[in-house]
Amino acid sequence: MPELTTSRLVLRRPKPSDYSAAREFYLSERSKYAGGGIGTTDSKAFVIFAAMLGHWEIRGFGTYVALRNDTGSLVGGFGPHFPDGRPERELGWCIWDPAQEGLGFAFEATLALRNFVYGDLNWKTVVSYIHPDNAHSVRLAEKLGCSLDPDAEVPPAKDPPPLVYRHPDP
Repeated sequence: MPELTTSRLVLRRPKPSDYSAAREFYLSERSKYAGGGIGTTDSKAFVIFAAMLGHWEIRGFGTYVALRNDTGSLVGGFGPHFPDGRPERELGWCIWDPAQEGLGFAFEATLALRNFVYGDLNWKTVVSYIHPDNAHSVRLAEKLGCSLDPDAEVPPAKDPPPLVYRHPDP
C-alpha cells in the first residue's frame, strides 16, 4: 500500500515503533469509544495494536498512522478497517495525541483515505461505526458528508449498538 500525503500529513502503514504512542492512547480515557479507556490493561492495548498490524497482513490494507509534515509528530490512526465479524468495510479515526485534537487532522486524513479506498481499492461503499455517545465523531462524520443509515446492519455484540454513518458515494 502506498504512503499518502495531504497538505499537512503523511499517512503510512503503522510500524512497531508506533506502539508506545498507541499504547498511551488506548490506556487513556480518551480511547473509551475505540476499544480502550479506564481499566484497559497493557496487554489489551498490546492486542489492539497487534491487531492493527495484523490487519495489514491478512487484508492487505488497514489503519494508517498520520504524522504531521511540519514536525513529524504522530497524530493518530485513521482509515480502512474490515475485521472478521463486521458487516461492512469501515473508515475509522482516532487522534492519539491530545495536543493534535481540534486542528482538523481527523477530517483531512479521513477524507484522503476515503478518496483512496474509493479510487485505488475500488470500494463501492464504506461506513463509520460510531458509539452513540461520541458526539465528536458524529460531528466529524457529518462534516465528511456522511448520513445516518438506520437500516444498515451493525456489528454483533455491541452494546449499545453503534450508529452507522454511510459515506457519500465516490
